[in-house]
Amino acid sequence: MPKAKKPIVKNDDVIEVYVTKYALTTGIYKINAQISSKYPKLIRDVNFPDGFYRGNEWHTDFESAKITAQEMAKKKLKSLEKARDKINKLIFSEKFVVDRT
Repeated sequence: MPKAKKPIVKNDDVIEVYVTKYALTTGIYKINAQISSKYPKLIRDVNFPDGFYRGNEWHTDFESAKITAQEMAKKKLKSLEKARDKINKLIFSEKFVVDRT
């Protein structure tokens, strides 16, 4: 008979947190979560049992969540600028013209 596993999450450690994992697509989530007793940087959404978030994806206060979301936005904009520059170089170069004659 297999041993019963210890529960990863303690029922009494429910806290209110701000999740920034999806900040650039759906916004910052405010949720009630349980802290993992085995992995203290891992939390589980109380209302969505499959919702797990790692340490850099959640915050205990809104201000730090907002700062993280702003940093994420800056990184994404920088990435998009690089992609735009790459496309512009391709469009205005000889490589863009494909001779299929």
